[in-house]
Amino acid sequence: MASSFFSEFGLLWYLKELSRNEFNSFKEKLKQETLHLGLQQIPWANVKKATREVLATLLVKHYKEAQAWDVTFTIFQKINREDLCQKARKECAGAQETDGDPHGRSGVGKTTVLAKLMLAWAEDSLYQRKFSYVFYLCCREVRQVTATSLAALICRDWSDSLAPITEITAEPEKLLFILDGFEELMCDLDEPESDLCSDWMAQRPVQVVLSSLLRKKMLPESSLLVATVPAYTRFIEHRLGHPEIETLLGLTEDEMLLSFSCMFRKRNLERGKDLALTCRRTTSLYSSFVLNLFTPKGARCPDEESRVRLRGLCSLAAEGMWSDTFVFGEEDLRRNGLADSDIPALLDTKALRKGGGPGGASYTFLHLCIQEVCAALFYFVKGHADHPSPAVGRAEAVLAAHLKRTKAQWIFLPCFLFGLLNEKEQRKLGAFLGARLCQEEVRQAVEQHLRGVGEHECPRGQLDVLVLYYCLFEMEDDAFVRWAVDLFPEVSLLISDPMDLIVLAYCLARCSALRTLGFCIQNVFVATPMTGYQLLYWNNICSVLTASENLEELRVSDSNLPGPALVTLINHLKHPRCRLQILRLAGCGLLADDCEGFKEVLMRSTTLKILDLSYNCLGNGLSLLCEALCLPACALRGLALVGCQLKEPCWEHLCDVVLGNRNLTHLDLSINDMKDEDLNLLSEALKQPSCSLKSLGLLNCSITAMGCRNLASILTGNPNLRILQIGYNNIENEGVTLLCEALLHPNCHLEKLGLGACQLTSACCEDLASVLTGSRCLKELHLAGNPLDRFGVQLLCAALRHPECGLQTLRLNKAEFDEETQELLVAEEERIPCLIITHQ
Repeated sequence: MASSFFSEFGLLWYLKELSRNEFNSFKEKLKQETLHLGLQQIPWANVKKATREVLATLLVKHYKEAQAWDVTFTIFQKINREDLCQKARKECAGAQETDGDPHGRSGVGKTTVLAKLMLAWAEDSLYQRKFSYVFYLCCREVRQVTATSLAALICRDWSDSLAPITEITAEPEKLLFILDGFEELMCDLDEPESDLCSDWMAQRPVQVVLSSLLRKKMLPESSLLVATVPAYTRFIEHRLGHPEIETLLGLTEDEMLLSFSCMFRKRNLERGKDLALTCRRTTSLYSSFVLNLFTPKGARCPDEESRVRLRGLCSLAAEGMWSDTFVFGEEDLRRNGLADSDIPALLDTKALRKGGGPGGASYTFLHLCIQEVCAALFYFVKGHADHPSPAVGRAEAVLAAHLKRTKAQWIFLPCFLFGLLNEKEQRKLGAFLGARLCQEEVRQAVEQHLRGVGEHECPRGQLDVLVLYYCLFEMEDDAFVRWAVDLFPEVSLLISDPMDLIVLAYCLARCSALRTLGFCIQNVFVATPMTGYQLLYWNNICSVLTASENLEELRVSDSNLPGPALVTLINHLKHPRCRLQILRLAGCGLLADDCEGFKEVLMRSTTLKILDLSYNCLGNGLSLLCEALCLPACALRGLALVGCQLKEPCWEHLCDVVLGNRNLTHLDLSINDMKDEDLNLLSEALKQPSCSLKSLGLLNCSITAMGCRNLASILTGNPNLRILQIGYNNIENEGVTLLCEALLHPNCHLEKLGLGACQLTSACCEDLASVLTGSRCLKELHLAGNPLDRFGVQLLCAALRHPECGLQTLRLNKAEFDEETQELLVAEEERIPCLIITHQ
């Protein structure tokens, strides 16, 4: 099987997907499988002691690339990991794709992985036949260059006489460019095509040069490997035309424990302090690290000279974070109060690292996280007003930028700012620095900004509540956290990291004013079975259902809830203290067997009014729900089963529900394939006067013109029905004629009719016009997506002007019509003030 260069290296990621037992089984099967296929044997001693990285290298070294993958696929199947085979085949199917994007959070090990890749290539164990040259470009360093050419960038470590320019350009398809830390380049990749350059010898701004390379204007045959943080993944995917993307997850908890045990097994903690108590949060860990850099060994706190040096370093860090600068010159250091004589001490403590560049010596922080914690410390040791650079914002500006996600470079800075407000952190800072800190000013600024945000109720999407929750988690101040979380009674979150569960559980436990909670869970519940910690935190999250008296709505969408997680959720939903009124679980991987749990919820809950189980493969499991829905005590008023793959027996059970449940007023069965006999069966129940249904959704249900006879009988037989949505069904003009006759019936009280994208033409507009003038009930009509012409629109407009027309909203996509017809619609709106003609 052919494979792209990135999926070759991806072999390592697939091996890392295996548990420890699965990895050992893989080794055993490898010995058997290669023997069975008559392949060259890898020495068992090497295989037995090999790590995942080493084994990936051994496979590529001993077998051809395609052969190594075929063996791997076979073994994955034998250890019941067919899911990995399917994922790998998708990658291998894109054999022409030569662009990859490994991403992971800061500090997860992307640079280390890239270094190992280059080392493997240099040792002839990876890509040797694929690439003749591999070039590593650190975006942090490259960004300091102004104008350059690609040739100058890749040959900067060669002297002009030794650079094999001709040889490099001879086979561009054998070039691999690795860009590490793309987010630090601050390049939008949105330059006009005319600004890009195809000549790799031409001098251009460095952003233009790299943008030309990434967008395949320059050396289009070459391959790219771009490493970045998760925040830039979608951005790169959109700009580079769907590259292959791999996520670096870093060490697991077990691996971290093993690493610490190996590293510290012969060492004792200094001063006998418990690390878990000393560093309860990330802020504690990093602030302790930085402060200890400036404390002489054996001393309890730094001397005054070290304190001055630390203040200067914090000032430098803050300027860098606000100006997106991560490599500093000597003038930058001097501007922030660091003298030339301070530099040796800063390098000696390893707070700064020294590098070279076209402009002379340059300096960087030991790690971006160290720069961020120093930048946060700046607001406590100096204060905004004391900074020499106007680019540095106030403390509240840090929070504002973070909540609106306008500073993608900031990973921990706002969290550190909140974490340093913790009482224990303040005592630690006071003891180390021995001077008045600005904590009250910072706290008041943060509090004032949060109050303003809460009062103004930012539109959904403009405020990332989860990042605020992370800040509050770092702060660990119960009173402040309870006050802050209650500023936002409606919360919608994306949970994509196991840490998100911990943070969410912490903050939800302190919510008392929460009314609406919505979240989407992705790539979190991937372990089988769920870990004990995951289940514990998930249980704490679900506890808000019984602990919060104000919570009215829960929305979980596009989430895969494994069995234990679903059982935990259902147990809280059916608890007597759960007062939830609206439950939406759309696209959560629910199956027919899961309906038993929701049956119990419906039987026990006296408050649940709306249940949305759309886009779950419920199938025949619906019969269990219907048993509960038919009980007299069931309080449910709305039920949504959109795209639930309902089968024939379900329609009979739904008939029992609409006839037996006097509370049910809304039913949405859209995107379920209905045969004529299914619709006929349902309509027999719906047209009965005893049916209480007021709203019915049947969009995209394969209804034809023949089916409209049944729908017409519902309109004339059920005086309670007010809303009927049947868009995206090919009912055509013939079907509309049948419906229009029913709409004029005195027993029809329909107020809203959806006929969008029903293959209607202007030939039916005369019938629709008669309804507009003859029906006193119809208030809204949806006709967008139908091929109407100007003649049809003129008929409708004439009816709208009729004194008996009571229509208030006409939904048409104005962009579908010519300019003259659009002017006609605009004039109609101006003529009838109470009429709204929507744009879509």
